[in-house]
Amino acid sequence: NPNSGSFRISTLNQSIRRVIIFDYIGRVVPFQMEQSNDGASVTLGEDLLNGVYFLNIKYGKETSVIKIILVR
Repeated sequence: NPNSGSFRISTLNQSIRRVIIFDYIGRVVPFQMEQSNDGASVTLGEDLLNGVYFLNIKYGKETSVIKIILVR
């Protein structure tokens, strides 16, 4: 972190149940995700501006919120 809009989520062989990405005021932002056995590859929407976003991920019985800094 920071990243250019593409990053990988590793979940240690736990399946991802839900992913939501939102901006600093709580708006959900567009993204694409491709899952694999050990996580997912995420690409943020091309129209997003540089700044701070939050990744809310639910995997297994856990939920995490991770800060993402977008710099293109």
